[in-house]
Amino acid sequence: MSLIFDIADVMPVNKFEKIRQYIHFNDHQTFIPCDHPGHDRLHKIRNSVDYLNKKCYQLIWSSISVLKNKCTPPK
Repeated sequence: MSLIFDIADVMPVNKFEKIRQYIHFNDHQTFIPCDHPGHDRLHKIRNSVDYLNKKCYQLIWSSISVLKNKCTPPK
């Protein structure tokens, strides 16, 4: 079973657009329009995406550290 799916497979377009219209986790004053350089398509949720990326990175490296400690032979 794959967890990869299109939003259209699980939610009607109208409902998705309504959710997207109201979801804001970032300051709208710093928004850069689509036709300008530096535009970020994920601007509204950038803080959340950055936070989740940081936590996933920490989790991966802490797991690697644990595995290294378990695999190191005793002296």
